[in-house]
Amino acid sequence: MFRVLTEMIFGVLWKQRGSTDEPLTPELIIRAAQEHRAIIDAVVARDSERARQAMIRHLESTHEHITMLQSLLQKPVRVGAE
Repeated sequence: MFRVLTEMIFGVLWKQRGSTDEPLTPELIIRAAQEHRAIIDAVVARDSERARQAMIRHLESTHEHITMLQSLLQKPVRVGAE
């Protein structure tokens, strides 16, 4: 059941990411997959402290990515010559 749920969530998130112009690099995909795996492994092992730490790391990483995207969106776009 847990595996099915995580696959469904991953599918929805992947589809959502594909519909944006976000810079989604292979390194970012690998890092996110590793973070998700660490969370899942800790939950399956019923290790609440390890799950908590893995989730904190993932949220911090996600925050950094969102902050980077916001800075990209705030850059002025130049149209034509001045």
